[in-house]
Amino acid sequence: MGAMSLDNVARITPETFESMRRVQVLVDDVLLNITGASIGRACRVGIDIGDAVVNQHVAIIRTRKEKLSSAFLAYAIRTERLQNAIFSGQTGAAQGGFNHQKIRALEIPLPPLPEQHRIVEILDQADSLRQQRRQANELSQRILPALFQEMFGDPATMSIRYPVGTFEDFLVSTKNGLYKHADFYGEGIPILKMFNIFQGSLRMDRVDRVSLDPTEHSAYRLSVGDILFNRVNTPELVGKCAVIDKKADGAVFESKNIRVKLDLTKVSPYFASFFYNTEYGHKELTRRLKHAAGMATITGPQVREAPFPHVPLDLQRQFEAHCQTLIEFRAATATSSATLETLFQTLLHRAFDGSLTAKWREGHAKELLEEMEHQAR
Repeated sequence: MGAMSLDNVARITPETFESMRRVQVLVDDVLLNITGASIGRACRVGIDIGDAVVNQHVAIIRTRKEKLSSAFLAYAIRTERLQNAIFSGQTGAAQGGFNHQKIRALEIPLPPLPEQHRIVEILDQADSLRQQRRQANELSQRILPALFQEMFGDPATMSIRYPVGTFEDFLVSTKNGLYKHADFYGEGIPILKMFNIFQGSLRMDRVDRVSLDPTEHSAYRLSVGDILFNRVNTPELVGKCAVIDKKADGAVFESKNIRVKLDLTKVSPYFASFFYNTEYGHKELTRRLKHAAGMATITGPQVREAPFPHVPLDLQRQFEAHCQTLIEFRAATATSSATLETLFQTLLHRAFDGSLTAKWREGHAKELLEEMEHQAR
């Protein structure tokens, strides 16, 4: 929240634009999403974006510049207090909504304009450092696809360079996951669910726990080097997969996932997982999906029979080494990203509870910004 993106904007005819001039966007406007799941998102229009209007889901807030800085207001809307006010003030049913009358009733702190500008300057510096870290993280996401292409070629044409067999040639076993009644959840062994597989990696920020006896734990235990495939999901997401690493070693897996144990003397789990997460690999894996009530299912036999390129193991392991390096980098940047977010929220909170005073800035703001600069590197 806070930045404006002009990607994927809708287009209207000149005639429609003329009829909507009353909601034309101008430089220094604050745009606030007032309906739906993204209610409360806000940004300041910092550049001239030409002839542009907003639809009924967005409110334009135009401040009296002699009293209120639009940049100061945009930051104020991002505070927990105003976000809570916006969410609690929704009207309507499914979509929800926050009307113009309620926007006018929002209470914000109003220090003198020069003080508003000083606060905005500090928050801009802090926000810029967060954006730098975010951009670096996004760039890191592009490294492995480019490296895979360079080392092995386009996945769709790998059969020209390498013989193609089935995944079963490299497997020890496949097994569907565990179903336990809700009464068994709450404590015990970590259990990985469909949401724990995210964009080719394990997402461990939320992990449920389940009570199991030793026999169940042994049967459904995940080990380093296994691959976990999503068995039931929407057609676009079914078949997503990730490698089990040290942080998930010893966990178990739920019934909507499939555990694949590999013969690690023949194949790298990181190469296999990456291949099946490519557009071509996923298409081959899910070619014979079963559909029911909007959901899709793949089976263990389908995973075993999926086409798989016989790439020399030494090349696969070279790719795995690069994967491991990038995983370590992402772990480090995830920590620094969390630190940056905490420091930014500290500044934001102080800015609008009245404690980001000149005296406090002299003693602490420089120190916080220096720490943020360190974390953004």
